[in-house]
Amino acid sequence: MRYTAIETHKYAPELNKLVFSNGATFNTPGLTSIKAIREKYFRPAKAGKYATVKYTHDKHACLTSVNSGFLKDGYRTLQSVLLTLKTKHNIPGGVYKIKIKTI
Repeated sequence: MRYTAIETHKYAPELNKLVFSNGATFNTPGLTSIKAIREKYFRPAKAGKYATVKYTHDKHACLTSVNSGFLKDGYRTLQSVLLTLKTKHNIPGGVYKIKIKTI
């Protein structure tokens, strides 16, 4: 899909839009150039490990949480996140489920 124009509003930058060749529009608040739009919305995919940690508890449903993100230092980052979560959720009976994707 190719873009055809950028609608910019000098006094209302929250209304800026990118117009595609098929007529579809994409809101780009505060961005006034193609370069800025590409940097913010159309970045190339990162390579590395992406982890998702889900904490569930049978008796206390309000403690359920999902944390996800890229691992900078590999598994050292994951260990520090798990240690932080274990100190936060110090009620016995909770289960941690970890999913790791290599991108």
